[in-house]
Formats: sequence, structure tokens, C-alpha cells
Amino acid sequence: MELKSVLFHFDRQDFKKWIKGTIGDAILANKISEIGKSVEREEFKNEIHRTVQRFSQLKKFLASQDAL
Repeated sequence: MELKSVLFHFDRQDFKKWIKGTIGDAILANKISEIGKSVEREEFKNEIHRTVQRFSQLKKFLASQDAL
């Protein structure tokens, strides 16, 4: 995805809306929306990817702990 497209959808809060409404993860949605406050525009795609990946890993870890 081109940076121009990422920024367009980010500025409209499309990622936040989709994550919260479709996936049902309000915490991740809020984390994604906070990226704009802390990251240079050119770093958006990488930071979004890192944030989603980190939350995915954390959820897997927590699920494995619940199974114990």
C-alpha cells in the first residue's frame, strides 16, 4: 500500500473504525489512532505494522496463559 493511501485512510480514522467495528478490538483501535501523535508521517506504515504485530503476539501469549 502506498504511503499516500495509508495517510488518507489514517486521517479519516478508517483503520481505527475498522479495527474497533469489525475486529472488535477497541484497545488496538485506540493504539493505532495514537500513532499519528508520535510518529513522523513517513514512518506510519512501519509503525502501524509494528503495533498490530505486537498486539497480536500479546493476545496469543495471554490466551496461552489462560489455557494453563
